[in-house]
Amino acid sequence: GSFFPVGVSNESYVVLDVNGNRGECWLTVTVTDTEQPAITCPSNVVQGTDVGVCTAAVSYTAPVGTDNCASGVATSRTGGLGSGATFSLGTHQETYMVQDAVGLQRSCSFNVVVEDREAPAITCPSDTTVNATVGLCATTVT
Repeated sequence: GSFFPVGVSNESYVVLDVNGNRGECWLTVTVTDTEQPAITCPSNVVQGTDVGVCTAAVSYTAPVGTDNCASGVATSRTGGLGSGATFSLGTHQETYMVQDAVGLQRSCSFNVVVEDREAPAITCPSDTTVNATVGLCATTVT
């Protein structure tokens, strides 16, 4: 057998016999790409907020798709904010899609989770000394 790339190939075949008689035919071979491209997303990204704010600048390695036919493969983000963006508290879905030269597609998704891990800050007032209310063993302090 012969190897044919994806696409249409026109082949001609010529046969000669011992007497010089010639026979000829044409054959069109069409090879179609039906294999979907592949893409693998990273695991979920879980990160604490940046110091002093309720958001986080999150960076991750974006997935890159592959295909059995290497040319014409494009990977794009189709949902989410993207690597390097500032994410608010909570869970955010990032979705990427790969498309090959003939339009076959596959996608994957993962979550970016931003958690508040920063302890709250408190400033205590100065120590105070007050007298008990007359006739009571207590007082109200404001």
